[in-house]
Amino acid sequence: MVALRRICLALVSGMLLTGSVLPASLLLPALPAIAAPQTVTSSADAGAGSLRDAIANASANDTISFAPNLTGGQKITLTSGELAIGKSLTIQNASGQVVTVSGNNASRVFHITAGTVTLRSLTIQDGLITSTTTTVTGGGILVEAGASLTLDQDVVQNKHGARCEWHQ
Repeated sequence: MVALRRICLALVSGMLLTGSVLPASLLLPALPAIAAPQTVTSSADAGAGSLRDAIANASANDTISFAPNLTGGQKITLTSGELAIGKSLTIQNASGQVVTVSGNNASRVFHITAGTVTLRSLTIQDGLITSTTTTVTGGGILVEAGASLTLDQDVVQNKHGARCEWHQ
């Protein structure tokens, strides 16, 4: 920001002012903060560098990508439940290698509650959601009313939504 302010030009009363220091009243307003890119660096379910952490820390309309160490067959196995997304995000694997997000046959993988979400070049697998009272869907991904999802070159496989009835 300082460098930008030192080289700015201002037209005052028909005169062009240049120089390394300008009066504060002539300086450009502060630029808005730019969000730090969110990069997944860990295949852990939670904690610093995880996909869950990146989703939580991302601002609306951010893009989350994967570090090179997580491409080429790496799997993120969810152990603490589904990944809830309530804002517009893009989660992309730009490497061309496989990145898998697994529900571990214990939970749904993604639950989109709001916003416009794009999932790009991911394998989403082993999602499971069960209920004892209703028929359920969305073992891999559930998109709530009012939210939207774009799948771009993704694979969704081995996902299950089932109603479980218990008899004694």
